[in-house]
Amino acid sequence: MKLKKGDFYTYYDSGLGNPFDTQEVISFCVENQELFVDEILLADGYCWMCDKEGLDRYYIFRFDTDSHVEMLKKYVSKADEVLKNSENDIQDISVVICKNCGKWAVTH
Repeated sequence: MKLKKGDFYTYYDSGLGNPFDTQEVISFCVENQELFVDEILLADGYCWMCDKEGLDRYYIFRFDTDSHVEMLKKYVSKADEVLKNSENDIQDISVVICKNCGKWAVTH
């Protein structure tokens, strides 16, 4: 995974909206991309960003340790509030990047 700030496309709304400041999340993802793990393969590789096949997996950063939560807090000002809100039920940040256009999106 190779993320560039200029290739960011959108915070993909998975139904909960974007509870974070988008610029803070972009910085977090770009500066910590080596910590995202390749976990979920996508069955349908259609990229809505360039209208071609090119998406094959989500890269995930889980908030399963205190150190991961603390790392997020360094970049995202409302991290404590968002993660503690049970309605959000946010357990990770996921990035999908297109192999064709290089554009990427974030969701949770």
